[in-house]
Amino acid sequence: MSYTLHFAQFPSTATLDGEAINPTDAVFPREIDADAPSNPYNVRLWVIGHQFGAVCAVWASHEQDALDRAVDTNRMDFCLAETQDYDDEALTALGNASELFDLSEVWIAPVVWDAARDIHLIVAMVRAHESGADTL
Repeated sequence: MSYTLHFAQFPSTATLDGEAINPTDAVFPREIDADAPSNPYNVRLWVIGHQFGAVCAVWASHEQDALDRAVDTNRMDFCLAETQDYDDEALTALGNASELFDLSEVWIAPVVWDAARDIHLIVAMVRAHESGADTL
């Protein structure tokens, strides 16, 4: 199943297949879940994409963490540097293996939630999270 995610910057929406959305460490904001646990690290759902559209969505506390999680779940291979030259300042080390990636065409944005609009995504996320699934 596909889900449309919304965010406050360009592009303002992205549609992702459930297989591209990782529910691990989901923490919904209080306006979605009044009983949500404290979120001192500001964990949010981040959408990562490139010039051809969105690639994946992962829960993380900031952009670097989101990129690392996307790499560790094998979602960023499209921008893996062909040569792992650590002297090349245009490349960024990501993930547990600190492999180098070219992020020149990559964009990242946090999801903006609306309970009524996003109800199907929220339900799918909660079910996947509770069952321990890696994707929706």
